[in-house]
Formats: sequence, structure tokens, C-alpha cells
Amino acid sequence: MKKIILCAAALSLAFTFVSHEHGLDAASAQEAAPAEPAAGGLSVTELVLSKGFADHAPVNPSTSFSRSDGRIYATIHLANPARTATTIRVAFEREGAGGHGGVSLDVPARARYRTLARTGTARAAGSYRCVVYDAEGHELSAAPFTITE
Repeated sequence: MKKIILCAAALSLAFTFVSHEHGLDAASAQEAAPAEPAAGGLSVTELVLSKGFADHAPVNPSTSFSRSDGRIYATIHLANPARTATTIRVAFEREGAGGHGGVSLDVPARARYRTLARTGTARAAGSYRCVVYDAEGHELSAAPFTITE
């Protein structure tokens, strides 16, 4: 029991340190929505939406974007314990819409991997989700966001 508590405390401290180091706060860093790992254990460990991306890190993380912002960046951290090469699909979907479209991204045969997807803000104001799917089309993670005028 003590080991579990110590591990939980260490993970919390590590998240706080990494979040602080990259200028993220708890409200703007979206943790990956829990989902069943894909075949081989592929899972999203972090999904952060931001208004920019520089020096290998999200810049100005947010869940609300204006049409004048221009771009939305999704930084995706993956755990791939089976180290199997695969693909993911990242889609920026209107809330309640079906899961189609998006961009397919290769995931190399590595235990951990970080990748980036982006979209424009020139779309109707409203509620959206950035959704990460595995190669079979199962949802791995999602992060809600809004676009305003």
C-alpha cells in the first residue's frame, strides 16, 4: 500500500514539474481522456491543444480559440509498450459529428513517441473535439475545445 501511495505522489510531482517547466497549468494541460489501450497497448499519455508550437513544446496552451488565432496545434504523447510500428489518425471534429477525416500519422516502433497535428481556426464558432484514433478506428483520446468569433 505504501508503494502505491509513493508512486502516486511521485507521478503527481513529476506532472507538476513537467507542467511548470513547459509553462502549463493544470487548467490548460489536458490529460488524455482515459480509453482502452489499443491492441499492443498503444495509448495516449498526454494531449495538449495550443495556439503555437516552438522548441519542441506547446506555446500558449488553451481550450478556447478565436477564429483570428489562425492555427490550433495538438501535441500528442504516446506510449507504445509493444514497440510496434502503426498509425494513428487525428481528427478535429465538431461536437456530436461522426468520426471521419483527419490526418494519418505514422508511429514508429518505439516505446514512447511524440507527434504533432494542426488545423486552422477558419471554421464555424462552436464546440469541437480533437480526437486521436488507433489504426483500427478506436478512439484513444479526445480533448474538447471551442472556437469563438
